Amino acid sequence: MTGAFAETAITDQAPEQPGPRRLAMTSRAPVPQIRRQISPRAKARSDTVLAPWERWEVGLNHSNFVLNGRTLTVSAELRHIMSERLPTIGLATPAKVPAKSLHVSSDEYGRQCALTVFTGHDAPTTAELRGAARVAALVEGQGFASLVDVGSGYWEDSTDPSMAWVERWVRGLPLDTILTKRADEFSCTHLQRLMVDLAESMNALRAIGAVHGAMSSRNIILFRPQSNSLHPESYFTVVDLANARVLSEDEFADGRADAIRVEEDRAVLEILAHAHNTLIRNAELSRSQQGWLWQLGDFLVAASQDLESMAPIEPSTLLELAQNRSHAHGVSPSESSQLGDPFDYISAEHIASDELLYRIFADSCPWIDEVARPDPNLITGPRGCGKSMILRWLSIKTQLAGDPTGARLDALQVGAFYVSCTAEIQSQVAVFDSRAVALAAESKLIHYLNLVVAREVVATLQQMKVASRPEWGIDGRFSAFVFEFIREELAPGVVPIAGIDSLTQAYDIVAAQLRVAQEYLRGGRPPTRVTTPDFLNAMSSLLARETTFFAQHRVTFCLDDYSTHRVPEPVQQVLNRVIFGLRSANYIFKISAENRGFYPYDRANARIDVEREMKSINFGAAFVSLGSSESSGKALKFSSDLLANRLRAAGWKGTPQELLGATSKSNAQFAREASAAARDEGPRPMYAGLPCISDLCSGDMSTLLLVYRRIFDLGDVNRDSSALVAERVQNDAIRLISREMLQAIRTHEPHGQRMLTIAQEFCRLARFALEHGTVVEHGEAVPMKRTRIEIDGLSLPELELGNAAEGSVVKELIRRAIFIDLGPGDSRHAERVTTRLMMRRIYLPAFQLSLAKNGQFAWPEKQFLRFLQDPAGVRVAEQRKITRPQAHVDALFDDESLSGGDV
Repeated sequence: MTGAFAETAITDQAPEQPGPRRLAMTSRAPVPQIRRQISPRAKARSDTVLAPWERWEVGLNHSNFVLNGRTLTVSAELRHIMSERLPTIGLATPAKVPAKSLHVSSDEYGRQCALTVFTGHDAPTTAELRGAARVAALVEGQGFASLVDVGSGYWEDSTDPSMAWVERWVRGLPLDTILTKRADEFSCTHLQRLMVDLAESMNALRAIGAVHGAMSSRNIILFRPQSNSLHPESYFTVVDLANARVLSEDEFADGRADAIRVEEDRAVLEILAHAHNTLIRNAELSRSQQGWLWQLGDFLVAASQDLESMAPIEPSTLLELAQNRSHAHGVSPSESSQLGDPFDYISAEHIASDELLYRIFADSCPWIDEVARPDPNLITGPRGCGKSMILRWLSIKTQLAGDPTGARLDALQVGAFYVSCTAEIQSQVAVFDSRAVALAAESKLIHYLNLVVAREVVATLQQMKVASRPEWGIDGRFSAFVFEFIREELAPGVVPIAGIDSLTQAYDIVAAQLRVAQEYLRGGRPPTRVTTPDFLNAMSSLLARETTFFAQHRVTFCLDDYSTHRVPEPVQQVLNRVIFGLRSANYIFKISAENRGFYPYDRANARIDVEREMKSINFGAAFVSLGSSESSGKALKFSSDLLANRLRAAGWKGTPQELLGATSKSNAQFAREASAAARDEGPRPMYAGLPCISDLCSGDMSTLLLVYRRIFDLGDVNRDSSALVAERVQNDAIRLISREMLQAIRTHEPHGQRMLTIAQEFCRLARFALEHGTVVEHGEAVPMKRTRIEIDGLSLPELELGNAAEGSVVKELIRRAIFIDLGPGDSRHAERVTTRLMMRRIYLPAFQLSLAKNGQFAWPEKQFLRFLQDPAGVRVAEQRKITRPQAHVDALFDDESLSGGDV
């Protein structure tokens, strides 16, 4: 195979990253060879626009050509093709395409034409060209260039006759030039349009029993409209029908017609495989694009195999696959919507399927109503507390994945778009870790954030359009508005592709410009347009103005894990200008961050009044407060639903109530047993039952799932189980998890070992109080349950700023959720506040501590600072204040691991 067909062979051997398959097409192996990994991707490119519009290399000019009495004025010779064989016609022997030259010419009316002049002894006969002309007439207007003239003519400077074929000139760029020399500008939109146009052309030829005769990427032109056109849209046109012919009755009778068609279909597959591989090699593909290309790859594989059994390609199948691109939203074969085990995907970021996330989300979440309100929020809490889960659940895409009718979405007050800093931002901005560097790149960083959000917005609008809810206003008219906005803001030179959904084209523009923005961040060439901080406001205004849905649902950008370990402090200072600096009625931000992970300063180092700008929700503190209020039933229901949804999604038989029990010990009974457990009676199964397990949670849902999983493992629970797991097993599993998580503190950076010592000494103090202290409740002496510290007059932000050593430790204790910051309380002294810190409940079972409290350790600021510096010394001093006689603390523990340094 020669010419354009040989160029489709791709033989890179060292794949680095997983992704869509690359299809290898060679002259020796017509069946695609699937590669499940792609080769190292080429440098990210820039634009989808094919400009300037080039043609082939210009050769020597000829004199004018005379054909059938008309003179064609020739301006240039574009290419000269020697005789070659192409595997598109015939059986054992491929057809031979005669030597020919292609020229730009114009007729007597000044219309540009493509003049093909045949030379040599193998030139087609007049009868053959007339047969091709009949084919051209029958398929005119169906994806082919129009025929102007055909016959025998001559050059004015020569009397030798030559056969000639004249077609209307198609202004544009050949596909083979795009794929080989301009591959970085070829987009999924172009491939989608190519499939549509090829399907139409194949169908037109098949309807009259004809073949093209020389189908190749060289004979497919991407039409470029005139700049003053009222319909400036591009599309692909098949040219050079000079080799076309209608298959004879004899060929149909003896089976040769099917073989000839199969060879032509194989040429089409070669073209599509080349285009498919070009995209994979030259583009950073989104999940939606990868999903669609995966489907195309499957089609090409299956079609190649069908050709081996002489089964031609159905043009309707190719057309349907192209049209389905607007319905593909990034679900590839690796993205399962099923749970194999109830405890798969403990982190929301590991759940690729929006539909699965929707099904396992527990909508009994106590703070769901607060988060779903049309108010800006700063959501904080320990890792694994469900920040990502609830923000992603709130998004339009997840709502539509779980309920395609959009009924639940209508009931919400916001129209939310979810962006993960972990997946989309962290890797691109990590290098901007100093204030000077970040400020110097301010416009780049803001531009990148704008494009990340814009891509999610357009992808979501595509999904809303597929939902077909006319009352939302997401229709073709609105799609055109979005495309024009995106084109004007990002790439004004882009020419729309005819027949392709405007939102799909807008998405490809944003995706292409996002690749440019990534290079721009790394010091590459700047984009055509750099967006301003007002970009999101303008886009949100368009949504609210042109659609009913967003007029009724406030545009909301959910920025997940906006924490300093994902987005450095200097970068947050720059991006805060977009999040906080522009107050707009058109949109709001809901951002989540770890405790102490949000940096509340702007680019001028002025502190942002977060409480004034946003409503803060601390999931850890909020969940803890449920246990001591009338809302305790909400926490229990949420904890139960969290497990029940996962059991159901995995197809397990048992329910949480059946497997774990719906009751547990009362607080008083629990405290008495905990007080007695280590004195003389020995350890007892204190931690069991759904209410107890729910109380273990300090807002950290991932920890709750770890507890459930460990109980199931030790209790040999499987998908058919429905019997209650023994209390002793539940207790052992909970205490084991507690010890493991306590030990894991030492691995945290920085201050891991120091924080472990602080946690151990506080728990020992709390255990001593439980064993030896009493308080009077309702006239009865009961054990002292203290798992909280109240520091009089201490301001944590001031401590973190004013005391570098101890402030850093406190910040990490709270960020890592070793202590839960319950927020300020009333001080015993006027005009002062109290800082309230509670030990994370999952650590308490390691010391057999009560999960409830009836008091706290009230310390002045100096005492708390001494505790941070000398935890053991302060613990001993505090034990002396407890009313019961002191006993040696090491004798209090029933486990050897709790009396030494192992805990």
